[in-house]
Amino acid sequence: MKDKNNIVLKYGTKSAIITAVVLAVIIVLNVFAGSLNIKFDATKEKLYTLSEQSKNIISSLDTDVNMYALYEKGSEDPVIEEIFENYENLSSHIHTEFVDPYENPQIAMMYSTTTQNLSVGTVIVESGEKYRVITQNDMAEYGVDEATNMMYMKSFNVETCITSAVLYVSGAEMNKIYMLKGHSEQDFGSSLLTKLQNDNYEIESLYLDSEESVPEDADIVVINSPMTDITEGELQKLSTYLSNDGRAFINVGIGTETMTNMSVLLSNYGIEANNAMTIEGSQDYVYGNNPYYIMPHVEQHDITKNMVSDEEEVFFPYAQGFEEVENKKDTLTIEPLLTTSGQSYGKKELDSIENFQKTDNDISGPFNLAVAVTDKFTTDTEHTTKIVALGGSSITDSNIDSYVDGGNYDFILNSINWLIDKDQSTSVPSKNIEGNRYLNIGATASIIIMFISVVLIPFVIAAYGIINMAKRKSK
Repeated sequence: MKDKNNIVLKYGTKSAIITAVVLAVIIVLNVFAGSLNIKFDATKEKLYTLSEQSKNIISSLDTDVNMYALYEKGSEDPVIEEIFENYENLSSHIHTEFVDPYENPQIAMMYSTTTQNLSVGTVIVESGEKYRVITQNDMAEYGVDEATNMMYMKSFNVETCITSAVLYVSGAEMNKIYMLKGHSEQDFGSSLLTKLQNDNYEIESLYLDSEESVPEDADIVVINSPMTDITEGELQKLSTYLSNDGRAFINVGIGTETMTNMSVLLSNYGIEANNAMTIEGSQDYVYGNNPYYIMPHVEQHDITKNMVSDEEEVFFPYAQGFEEVENKKDTLTIEPLLTTSGQSYGKKELDSIENFQKTDNDISGPFNLAVAVTDKFTTDTEHTTKIVALGGSSITDSNIDSYVDGGNYDFILNSINWLIDKDQSTSVPSKNIEGNRYLNIGATASIIIMFISVVLIPFVIAAYGIINMAKRKSK
């Protein structure tokens, strides 16, 4: 008994010493890290870590920029505190301050407008006479969980908003987008407009039929799902604009309206819409087993390279495809961006669709649901025209975008940046929160998972039990 007690005491003492040493090491490391202000961002999405784009932009600043966060004294948001500190550490030109709007109401009044009253939680970024106001609604995007009907955060946009505001107030060039109006076009959703603003785009409406030409300061013309055709005069003005290094984002939805002039505009650049609703025959390319809820393949391209590497998806229901015209110019390059499977087909008889079974009147896929067109040609000088064409209005809908956690809007923003050769290094993406994202499993993967869980695993367990029972009986 004495030897047993000695062994217990011996190993108990050793365990206590090891525990004490480990605790001492942890304490020393914490003190050392605290003295050097060493911190680690343990969040999966790296919410508190600035991206390389932000680091490059902020570290190269040569203008003083002030950031104010409006919070009641003693109730400052620790997340904003942490992010402010990260910005200040990158550049001596960044100055941050928390301001109590109740003690200093003049600062809120200074930056308020007739349409915008500043509230607690607002961040203001200013330099000289330029400033931008970032509200709490701008800093995060929320969705509704279909299973629980509860709201959840889809993306965290604080860094995106602040870095873009710094670029704006420090004198970065603003690009001008003109949205064609007058044909019952579909408007961009508010969250897409916010993304464009955060990437320093200015957006104006364009009623081209009453203008002599496309404005000279137009970097891009957007034609988003017109319900009626453009006029011959508008066709001429758009053609003139495009032939002089113009850039256009053209989204044409399916409809029964004849779009003769729009068809001419597209055919001049080698493409035509097939005006047939795409039905996807492969379950690996659809959402929710609906054959017209297309989850197209994202092709490799400068527009999509980040999306492909990040495995982002696009959701494109009620879409039509594009075909190349037979007699197109040799100077054209047409590249697919979003494609369907070889099992897809298109229904042209839009007025009489009774079911989605393939018939002899349907056209066979695969289809290009989005294409990038480049026309490089020389007259007296070298010219480059760029067009991104998409086949359906639903891709710009905010509700549709929410199903793929912003994948549609990322695709649109990337397309617009590509059109004007904008360096993607100045674009800071939002940080998507993936906790509430539902997994969309294709038919093949579903069969494999079912086979493994329902057949293979039970079979292995049963076989193991039978073998063990046989061994015991043999003994």
